[in-house]
Amino acid sequence: MVSRGGDYRTDTPISIGEPDKVTAWPFKEPEKKSAWADKDEPSAAKDMPVRLVDSEMEKAIRRTAEIKAQMSPPGTLQLPERLEAARLKWGIPDGAFKSQAIYDRILVFPIDAEHAKETYGNSSIHMTDTMKKREQQDGHRGILLSVGLEAADHVFSHGFELGDIVYTIRNAPHARKVATFVEAGPMYVLVMRDGDLTDNESLMERIMSGKTRIVDEGGEHSYCFNLEGKKKRAALVRDNW
Repeated sequence: MVSRGGDYRTDTPISIGEPDKVTAWPFKEPEKKSAWADKDEPSAAKDMPVRLVDSEMEKAIRRTAEIKAQMSPPGTLQLPERLEAARLKWGIPDGAFKSQAIYDRILVFPIDAEHAKETYGNSSIHMTDTMKKREQQDGHRGILLSVGLEAADHVFSHGFELGDIVYTIRNAPHARKVATFVEAGPMYVLVMRDGDLTDNESLMERIMSGKTRIVDEGGEHSYCFNLEGKKKRAALVRDNW
């Protein structure tokens, strides 16, 4: 005998075979459950405000707090004025100032790195892995943190100052970790030679504003161009007397 429970709409048992041997009886139709209250029923959930969460903003706030925790108050490190302003503006941790560059080496803190972006410009088009690797080989834009004594002769006589925004050549291979964060991840400074710098954004601003200019110092046999008020010099370290 084959039997099915019954027609739950009429509460009438139905069987195939012998009706007097029906063993399954009608069952109650399940109640319809819903997370949404009926429109005619009052509900406290209807009046509750919807909270929108910007997870990227919250992450940025936590990242900023982490970086500030590893930065000394203004004036504590006794840095040159321009470098101190750059430190506070770009959030450079104290670990980047624990050592002095030597010989012809320079230290650059990268900012606005193009290879850190996931999309093309301000669009929503995501880069492929191949393009990301190509972007990583491009030059960096960064803050000039420290120069060695040999590098100082070239850098300062050409109008550079600590704290300037500079650009570097492609494929700068060396970097040193100066801080580690939970949200922001590790931070590095680029280690390179003075000849690895290609241009100076801050210097151009000073030239365009008239604060400095390139002049011909004269000479009998050739032109001698230099920044006004600057001269090439050898950098020396002397004890304080």
